[in-house]
This record gives sequence, structure tokens and C-alpha cells, in this order.
Amino acid sequence: MTRPPTAPEWRESLRKLQQKEAWGSVVADWKVETGNDPFDDPAIWVWVILEEMQEFEQRDKIRGQVLETIAGSGESRWVYVRFSTKEAEELEAEERQEALEAPQEAPV
Repeated sequence: MTRPPTAPEWRESLRKLQQKEAWGSVVADWKVETGNDPFDDPAIWVWVILEEMQEFEQRDKIRGQVLETIAGSGESRWVYVRFSTKEAEELEAEERQEALEAPQEAPV
């Protein structure tokens, strides 16, 4: 019987992947979230934030390496790999901040 991996095991594997020099300046950042997917199964979401839109041609290679890295750690949860751009993430953060700062209307 094999024991399920602890979060630090797959997170450490992913951290090593994130630090690969092979990505050069293509990958700006990474975000990882865990929870249940729409089918109520445990899952991991890895958001790869690319520097620019033109770099999307490398996403299949990146997706494959992310999936391989997490699976290699013994993780059995479903892994979703999503892509965004640095610009889109910054815009989303600005919109969230504006929404927080907007005056709230009192319910009638």
C-alpha cells in the first residue's frame, strides 16, 4: 500500500519545475489552488502566467511538464493546467481592487 503524498511533496516538485531555466522569460508567475472540481473530485489547479500572448505556442510543452511533475510526486488528484498572461492578471487584479473600493449600495 502506498501512502498518498503530502502537499509539500508535490508543491516542492512543482517549485523545482517553476525554477527551470528552460522557461527563460516565458513564464512570469505561477499560481496553485486546490479544492474540489465541478464533479466534486479533489483537484489541483495550476495557473501558468505567461509574459506575453505570443508565448502560447509553448503551452503544450509546459502543460505536459506540469502534469508529469505532479504525477511523478505520486499525487493522484486530477490536475488542471490553465494559462493566462501577465497583462490579463494585472487587469483582473485592478478590477478586483476597483470593485472593493466602489461604494456599496444599501439594500432597500
